[in-house]
Amino acid sequence: GANTVLYGRLQVMSAHGDSRRALWVPYEVQAWSGAAWYRNQRDSCTQPAASTVAFSGWSGGLAACDTSVAAVTRAVRGRGWIQLAPPVDGRVGSVALTMRLAAPSGTGCVAATGVPTTATGTPWLSGPWSSAPAYASDPAGRASFGRWRVDSLVRREVF
Repeated sequence: GANTVLYGRLQVMSAHGDSRRALWVPYEVQAWSGAAWYRNQRDSCTQPAASTVAFSGWSGGLAACDTSVAAVTRAVRGRGWIQLAPPVDGRVGSVALTMRLAAPSGTGCVAATGVPTTATGTPWLSGPWSSAPAYASDPAGRASFGRWRVDSLVRREVF
């Protein structure tokens, strides 16, 4: 069979979760259709290492390495997950996550320890995230930890 070459990028989304539980931050490997970006469901081989995720912009009650990368899953049908460990002592706050594609830069947190980042070696998956219109920046998202809000109370009556 012939190989298909696609124009693509990697996107890291943002996520919010309870500060007492692990947080799963999604990432997608996307391709260009000629009119729009779509999740490349043919990609089931991309798997960035945990050390490619750089942390910055700690805010709220979070300090450096209060949360860390527990695992990064392999993309399945174009979607993968970055699993972050629950913050130390259930602290609340947020942190910016950047997946380093071309060159290592910044500090990552793996198993609650600060580590130098590495690069995935896939600069062709860069996007216009902070360098628009050039496709030259690494994908970034934000992880925030807090308590789930309950806007309404459900009451059950027993007769």
